[in-house]
Amino acid sequence: MGQIVNEIVKSRKTFFIAPDKDLISEYFLEDYLAKDYECYFVEDDLKQPLDVKVQVILSIFTDAIIFFNIDYHIEGLEWFTYIQRLCNEHPRVCFGVMYAKRKTLAEKASIEHKYLYNIGLAGGCIQLEYQKNINFVLIERVLFANQAMGRRKNVRAVCTKNCQFTFLNSRHENITFPLNDVSVSHFSITLTDLQAENLKLKEYEKIQNLCFTIKGMRFVSDAILYMKRPTPEGNLFVFAFVSDTGKIGLDQFKKKLIVQKMYEIMHENCTSLIETNCTSKMVPHNFVTPPKKAYDFDPSVLLEDF
Repeated sequence: MGQIVNEIVKSRKTFFIAPDKDLISEYFLEDYLAKDYECYFVEDDLKQPLDVKVQVILSIFTDAIIFFNIDYHIEGLEWFTYIQRLCNEHPRVCFGVMYAKRKTLAEKASIEHKYLYNIGLAGGCIQLEYQKNINFVLIERVLFANQAMGRRKNVRAVCTKNCQFTFLNSRHENITFPLNDVSVSHFSITLTDLQAENLKLKEYEKIQNLCFTIKGMRFVSDAILYMKRPTPEGNLFVFAFVSDTGKIGLDQFKKKLIVQKMYEIMHENCTSLIETNCTSKMVPHNFVTPPKKAYDFDPSVLLEDF
């Protein structure tokens, strides 16, 4: 279990704290994942105050990028003071803020001066527009500027359950193996010495018509054995998907489907880790969960441009 947790936490992740879903959609997160950006929403609820969740994120995800929606109102919280303290306590973490478009350039300049110059936020200060499609592009540019992809070539979803593939061996027997992880280009399994001996595959050998089940979604794909090596957990086999045209990777239709399941897996893994570590021992800094959503500016100004 410890190895699985290590795999989940080590990749770079971007967290949007208390996002305004009228301006950015949760569907954005799947689309960003398809571009190899691993992003999550962290919302306010009655179970744990937001600052407890932020503490947990900072304690277990060592390579995190965190954006705060400074329009979200929480009783007793002054965003500038709170974010400034976090920057001082965690100087290696990339923090940023986002907010809805203001009526005047002077208001925008004031916010930028506070957060970019007074605090020196490395993540940026994003003024969101009224149209979600514009905001998708704005956030994508910020993710690129902050190298939110990390050092990896493709995002991998770490499989904990309900992920497997089946193939027909040389003796015409159906053999099923659970997946370690899956991406849009590769997947891996770990086998015992006996299982590895029975598999009898050579490196770069192609296997046809593998039947995959990923969280209830089924599809068939060819694959080649990309690499195999011994590990403390067993014999690691890494495979590359092969498309119908013979290229490495999945066809576009299958890729779109698997990205949805990858996001489902990764969201469950990340949420579970945060909730597990949000214990009563973690005392909030200086604010409590509000009874309902509120904003630090008048939302009616958004209607004036329509």
